[in-house]
Amino acid sequence: MTTKKKATKKKATRKRSAVAKKKTNKATESPIENIDENVRYQCQLSKALNFTDELTTAKRKSAIDNTVKKLFDRKITVDVSALSETIIKLCFLYGTEDYDLNDDHIKTLKERLTKAKKKREKKKEKQQEDVYASSIQDRIKNIAYQIATDFDIAIDEFTFDQKEDALDDIQPLKHLNMNECKGPQARYIRSFYDMAYDGLIKSKKKGDDYVDYREAYGYLSTKQKNKLIEFYENIFAACDAVEKKSKATRKKKTTKKTKKLSTIVKSVKYQKEDQDFMLVSINPEEIIGAKQLWVFNTKTRVFGCYQSLGEDGMTVKGTTLQDIALDSSEFKKVRNPPALFKLLKDKKTKRGYNNALKKLNTKPQKQSARINANTILLAAFK
Repeated sequence: MTTKKKATKKKATRKRSAVAKKKTNKATESPIENIDENVRYQCQLSKALNFTDELTTAKRKSAIDNTVKKLFDRKITVDVSALSETIIKLCFLYGTEDYDLNDDHIKTLKERLTKAKKKREKKKEKQQEDVYASSIQDRIKNIAYQIATDFDIAIDEFTFDQKEDALDDIQPLKHLNMNECKGPQARYIRSFYDMAYDGLIKSKKKGDDYVDYREAYGYLSTKQKNKLIEFYENIFAACDAVEKKSKATRKKKTTKKTKKLSTIVKSVKYQKEDQDFMLVSINPEEIIGAKQLWVFNTKTRVFGCYQSLGEDGMTVKGTTLQDIALDSSEFKKVRNPPALFKLLKDKKTKRGYNNALKKLNTKPQKQSARINANTILLAAFK
């Protein structure tokens, strides 16, 4: 073989080796090294999220607390149920593992945690309103049931066991005083026996309208009916006496002599005017001492009236109405606000407002004692 041919062959061999080496390097080279920084960051973050196992309750709480410390200058409480699984994992990477997130993800975390904080506050506020609206009355009613248990036992023994002296063994007024019965409890106790008393009275009447009542109480003789009616009347008289005593001994609220109205209402949040419905609020100072406060919520479109609890009228503390009777207050949703306010335009009296509320066909709604930035103060009557 000539020298020229050997050189050509050697050159071709070197060329093939270089091509093969280039292919090998290309195959082993990571594709991440050939893409821009943003895509590389997204790939690495996705990989980190995928490798993050299912977090326990303790780890979730710790992750959120650590993230809150990093992002906020004060401690906040959030509603965890408002956060998605991805956000919680991001909190774990950022707060617990010190993962280096970019500005966009940090901004997203801050926004989501702020929303979760607001949701938590709304939930807590609603729970407080529900407790205030229902639990006090439930507690009073339960105590009334306990006090009335002895009355029920005596009635059952008299009617079903035919024990003639069962009603003589208990004196209603003495029993109520012994159990320290208060006025609100006495009102409930009276209501427990109103229907039975009414039925007994009607069972003694003649005529076709009272046949059902006579059949219902047919197992009792006339003498037994009279004795049971007398017992119910004694219970009612005892309840009335307890209520009267409670009113007489109730302490009257004292008011500060020099406190200005403007000082009392300075923290009240309300909507001064609404351009859409062309409404203007009254001066909040008119709330003090009012027996009725008519309001309209421009966001929920709820119209109604707060009734005061006593003759002294209502007042405010912060942005919450005080001395009001939520049970007797009434609110309804308005389907056609312009028509309602057109009706009220020339009838801005107590009767006019009451008639307007009665004409609404929507269901009554419960409202808390708090007024807010969406509340128009329509009128106050003393």
